Amino acid sequence: MVTRLKWLICLIIAVLAVGCNFHGGRPTRTQEVSPTVTIPQIRPSATPGAPQQPSPTQPNIMATPSSTYAPVITVTPTSTAMEIPVCPAQGQLISQPADFGIPGALAYQQSMYFGLFTIGGQPLQQGVINAEQSVVVYGFSPDGRWLAYAPEIPRAEDKIEFGTPKMVLLSATRTRIEQVINVNGLEEELQARCCCCQGDEFFDSAGEWINDRLIYLRLGATAELDGGMVSTLPKVFDPFTGNWQDQWFNSLPDLYTITIAYVGLESIKLSPDLTRVLYPAQSGGLILRDVTQAEMIRTWSRLDFPAPWGEYIEWSPDSAYVVAANFGMELRDRRVWLIERDGDVTDLLKGSGSVGEVLVGGFSWSPDSRYLIFADEVADGNLYLYDVLTRQYVYQCPLPGSTQGMLEFFWSPDQQWIAYSDLPDGSLHLLNVQTGEVIRLLDGAYPVGWSETFPVEWP
Repeated sequence: MVTRLKWLICLIIAVLAVGCNFHGGRPTRTQEVSPTVTIPQIRPSATPGAPQQPSPTQPNIMATPSSTYAPVITVTPTSTAMEIPVCPAQGQLISQPADFGIPGALAYQQSMYFGLFTIGGQPLQQGVINAEQSVVVYGFSPDGRWLAYAPEIPRAEDKIEFGTPKMVLLSATRTRIEQVINVNGLEEELQARCCCCQGDEFFDSAGEWINDRLIYLRLGATAELDGGMVSTLPKVFDPFTGNWQDQWFNSLPDLYTITIAYVGLESIKLSPDLTRVLYPAQSGGLILRDVTQAEMIRTWSRLDFPAPWGEYIEWSPDSAYVVAANFGMELRDRRVWLIERDGDVTDLLKGSGSVGEVLVGGFSWSPDSRYLIFADEVADGNLYLYDVLTRQYVYQCPLPGSTQGMLEFFWSPDQQWIAYSDLPDGSLHLLNVQTGEVIRLLDGAYPVGWSETFPVEWP
């Protein structure tokens, strides 16, 4: 939810007005929770430390659920060490085979935030979850067992109302849970962080899963001031109980001085193992803390990490790394950092040739936490595939369709495919990670998640 359009600042603000408004829906009868459903427990790591790293004996990129491995991508390096190899098929668009299929269920929406649908299997089948409303989708839980979304709040006379938002959870075992998101009293908390917020505020619900149990919400508020200022309030929500888990952020000594993300970007991120948090400092730069020990791990000044237009932060699924990027328009100010949980930094733009000259976005970690992808979001550009284990770029791959205004990338559970959609056409494409070939799967579709276990047809 993650929000999610991260390109030129003018486009970010324009899209935010449409895409980050919280939507909720009319109350529907909630089914009883089946006693066979196991709700994951909130368990921070007992002994903070870097999770197990991928073994050097398993260097391939496509891992199947049975832990068997396909051959590693083999790309012949170019003559210049600074240059990044190009993917084998160079992003060639190929026809969809008659017997084509994909693993699990790929969830998508139509026309930007409308409806919720699925496609998957072999041969391909399609399913409908919600075909009547605009919805905010939080995606699948990391284990693929739950799909979370929120339907729209009815509006009167085109005025944004402070409604009662709800979150809907659907399980792979066809169980439905509906929770009210309690926003009572949050106006005071917002005022403590936003000195200039006044007028009529409203809350929205951009966000995404932190781990199998918790969801990170960026509750947004806008003030009726010149310029249409937008700010966000970071919160951790337990969708299974309907409770806020404020202890993860309330332990921060400088919680109310954290820079507000005025353009709706992620301003604070908790690691999946609930032991680390990375966030921007009030005067600029970044702060990395151990929330279990209430200790500062490392800080970076605004000279180290300038972020004039906001920042992007995303933890790897195993909590070993976090990627931090800024949106500086000046080339000298751009940063894409790979930060280890102990604070060591690898600059992904330094010594990487042409990648340092683009404005990147659309970051996505592979399910096994070994690979990181991102794209050039300024113009028609490339997707970059980076190997965290070797600290090298595997390749760059030109993508059919414009990457300008790229939404998000989603890996298939077996890491064989990457789903993405471009704007404004909204054609859903699948990139074969091994070959670099691209298949155009659907028109007018925007991916929002991919699960191995979720059924294509629900219920």
